[in-house]
Amino acid sequence: MQDKNVIVVGGGNSAGQAAVHLAKFAKHVTILIRRASLSESMSEYLIRELESTPNVSVAGNSEIADGGGEAALEWVTVRDRVSGEEHRFDIGGLFCMLGARPDCSWLPEGIALDKAGFVLTGRDVPKEAWTAGMPPADLETTLPGVFVAGDVRSGSMKRVASARGEGASSLPLIHTHLAALRAREFGAE
Repeated sequence: MQDKNVIVVGGGNSAGQAAVHLAKFAKHVTILIRRASLSESMSEYLIRELESTPNVSVAGNSEIADGGGEAALEWVTVRDRVSGEEHRFDIGGLFCMLGARPDCSWLPEGIALDKAGFVLTGRDVPKEAWTAGMPPADLETTLPGVFVAGDVRSGSMKRVASARGEGASSLPLIHTHLAALRAREFGAE
């Protein structure tokens, strides 16, 4: 990121802290937020710190519309959500800091969540929520055959590398589940 333009997407404290840190190395840091200002979503002390950092700017009412590059992300198109105008930015990095609360509203009923709204899996599922008469597999939810990996899972590390590892770990579990379904449907082979 040294001497490159970078974009931070998000309006919470995590985004502000990331922008302050990145400003030490980057040529310029642009914070993209969907709202008009940071005042509703970020601590006042952090807003003041961002305002006093000369190579940080905030683009309100903004969203990423497109992006591309040869071997890595090299540019993004930013759309103004009010006017619809779009501007292309050459960047050296894009950091998405979009929050720590999961949005599980789209999941089917019957998938157990913890008190914070993260999906329970494996040993973390309370016995009364078991739906197949036995505990779910490590990354399996309370709905048999539905597996979860990454930040939305209760107890996850909230890191990209961990999410990738969980995704890879879920594959043999899914194969085992599908083999069991096949054996039940067609008889054991």
